[in-house]
Amino acid sequence: MFNNTIKGVLLMNRNLRIMKYYLALSLPFMLGPVLHAFYDARGLLVSDYYILFAVSLGSAFLFELPTGVIADRVGYKQSLLLGSLFSFISITMMIYSTNLYHFLIAEVIFGFGASFISGADSGLVYDSLMVLKRETEYGEVYGKSRQFVFVAAGIGSLVSSMLFKINDTLPFAINSIFILISFVLILFIKEPLNTKEKSESYRKQLKSVRRHIFRTKKIWAVILLSSVVFIFYRPSINLYRPFLKAVEVDVFYYGLIFLGLNVVAHFASKRVSLYYKLTNGFPLLGLVFVMIITLLLLSVPILWVGLLGMGVNQIVRGVYKPVVSTYVNELTTSEVRATTLSYVSLINQVAAGFGALVFSLFVNNYSTFDYVLILATALAVLGTVIYIFIYKRYGIR
Repeated sequence: MFNNTIKGVLLMNRNLRIMKYYLALSLPFMLGPVLHAFYDARGLLVSDYYILFAVSLGSAFLFELPTGVIADRVGYKQSLLLGSLFSFISITMMIYSTNLYHFLIAEVIFGFGASFISGADSGLVYDSLMVLKRETEYGEVYGKSRQFVFVAAGIGSLVSSMLFKINDTLPFAINSIFILISFVLILFIKEPLNTKEKSESYRKQLKSVRRHIFRTKKIWAVILLSSVVFIFYRPSINLYRPFLKAVEVDVFYYGLIFLGLNVVAHFASKRVSLYYKLTNGFPLLGLVFVMIITLLLLSVPILWVGLLGMGVNQIVRGVYKPVVSTYVNELTTSEVRATTLSYVSLINQVAAGFGALVFSLFVNNYSTFDYVLILATALAVLGTVIYIFIYKRYGIR
């Protein structure tokens, strides 16, 4: 284990700098504005958006825990390298996909790659801060690290819609190159803590983490409410294309819109501490409230109102992971942090995947705006009931 030596401090600070860029470049940050238009060009329906989303989460469900154990036992570095590799393969496959089945395969691979990154990214940041004796700053530091995600996504959004008009595969090709760059960046990471050398078997480690979660009731409370938010937040980007299409906005302008959205998300991620102040000690309830406002605004068939709703949605995008992972990190030890975070992510993904499948069954039966209003009502009822339960029983806010 690194002590707080000059060398250790320098290496851990380098980790934190690298992760700022890795978190951005390892993602399909150019595809947000054009992905659903690309699907449409390949003959897919709106309901297919949700099916693809559910399949991606399903693959994450299958691989989340094994990859979390890899991060804990082998190292964050190896896990992140594999995540970038599979993300590159997935995005490259999409370029050559021509029907739903091709995209399903690509989504499975993407979910596999995402599961390697999930838990390992935040675990690496937290353990690096532990070496620096700054773990209490995790929420703010991780939030600021994620701000580069939104800078990259903002620039990528502006460029991608223009490239899409030239050739609809160009955004995918260029994004895959940046994912390769993220692979190279991780080669310079140094494992922060020597907690990976365990004789404990894979099965024993999973059992140990499950026991820890079951005994720590507050983690279950966090999982329950965060999953409710995740069911509605995670697939919410699927609402943007139908809304913009319904109010007759050309694809060319999607880049400008998504640029503005990423500016809002960037600000939110940079001001996580401000979010905590504004929610007055009720950060999880705040996420529910913000998502309800988002959906209500998107149910109004007026362009500026819908754009405002998309902007409000970026608050959840900017602060969701720092808020949830802060709760979990504070209740977990370093030895099983990545696996525990993977468990939380796993349950979130399962909940969102199930929700996406349900949404896909009736999305084509309602108008865009009636459908979103139904979602807002469902979240208000479900979120309120579950929040009252966990607040009274566990004090989670």
